[in-house]
Amino acid sequence: MEYTVEDISPIKKKVTVSVGKDEVNASLASVATLYKDTVRIDGFRKGKVPLGVLMERYHDSIYPEAQTNLVNVHISTIMSSEDVDIVGGLHVEELGKFTRNEDYRYTIEFDTYPQFELPNYEGLEVEVDKSLLPKKATVEELLEHVREKAGKLVAVEGAQFVSEGQYANVDFEMYDQGKLLKDFTQKNFTMKIKDNEMLGEFEALVKTVPLGQEKEGEITFPKDFLNKDLQGKTVVAKVRLNAIKTMEYPEINDEFAKSQNFASLETLKDSMRIGQDKQIEALTKSLAQQKMVETLLKMVDFPLPPSLVRAQQNDMIANAAMSLERAGKSSEGMYSEEVYKSVLPQAEYYARSTVLLRTIAKKEGLQVTEKEVSDLIMNMAHRMGLDYNNLRRYMEANGEIFILRDRIMADKGSDLIFARGKYTLVEGKAQADPEAESGEKAEATENTAVTSQS
Repeated sequence: MEYTVEDISPIKKKVTVSVGKDEVNASLASVATLYKDTVRIDGFRKGKVPLGVLMERYHDSIYPEAQTNLVNVHISTIMSSEDVDIVGGLHVEELGKFTRNEDYRYTIEFDTYPQFELPNYEGLEVEVDKSLLPKKATVEELLEHVREKAGKLVAVEGAQFVSEGQYANVDFEMYDQGKLLKDFTQKNFTMKIKDNEMLGEFEALVKTVPLGQEKEGEITFPKDFLNKDLQGKTVVAKVRLNAIKTMEYPEINDEFAKSQNFASLETLKDSMRIGQDKQIEALTKSLAQQKMVETLLKMVDFPLPPSLVRAQQNDMIANAAMSLERAGKSSEGMYSEEVYKSVLPQAEYYARSTVLLRTIAKKEGLQVTEKEVSDLIMNMAHRMGLDYNNLRRYMEANGEIFILRDRIMADKGSDLIFARGKYTLVEGKAQADPEAESGEKAEATENTAVTSQS
């Protein structure tokens, strides 16, 4: 394999690759061999099918896979030899057909990181506003939070109608102009009766149904309902009330602590105190790191790779869309250019932070392991409800795996400047972005967790 590198801009490169026919044949043979031991073709014993026959029979599978493998090997070689880091925006263009017994040429274009002189990042000193940290909850408040999670539903004796704060177990069906809506039909559905803007009219109907009986009525879906076909539409709901329940909560004592896998109530309390302290410590660190990055960004100027900014926009919009859907609201329109423009300033800030911190980490010789990449993709797949292998293949095919690695590297750079810097807690400083900071406070105070015993 031979190649030439062309600088299109300070943040974009083009590589022209020439491949000899022997290397093309080797890549095809490598993939075809994997098929050899698994496929059956009439006239040949299993494992004895000639490679030429396999390549002809499974051309549409073997050739693309061999081509992709070859390009990936070349990219890895070029990155290592030229000390080039691919950000994203990877585009491969063929200059000839990928064919057995023939030479092959193609080009690769991709975004790269800018080169710039780093400012001094040793011994940074910043101030963190105490008002941005959550007020410490009492142990009693933390215990009550866990107690509420441990509640169990029990039947309400003598009740004929469900009321506010209780739970209704119902069967329901919904009809649009007499046609059953199959996606809105369910049996033994348990719901809490409360002021819910997404199900308000449905809950009002449930309140009027006597225990063990059935009733129907019209309900109108909100205009921002998740299912766009039903937004603002009025349908008929048929509801049967199967049971009325209430939530009973356990007493807070040693038995309750043991049910949470702690030896005693005092052990549980100690764990809660430690858990809360760790959360506040983590938030304090995050705020200090943010201040340190802001300080350094004021000292540098560099162009931003477009693919990195776009990836940040995609992440921000995807997270916002998921939040809407979890709330039962529609995310339609979230991926419009108007939305992309609205998040651009924040995406550019995150991208600049990534470039800066990754450059620091690289200078310090920090590395990203394959396990760290796999673990992060696994967490992403779990959060998004996707298959790990499918998500990984998608990220590799679209060049997003490079951006993922660099985000891990940037996190390491952030930890490094924090470890070498210093922060001081101060009272009531004016802040530049109160909206973002209030979000950080909310995230830190939400669902204070009990640390697990080792």
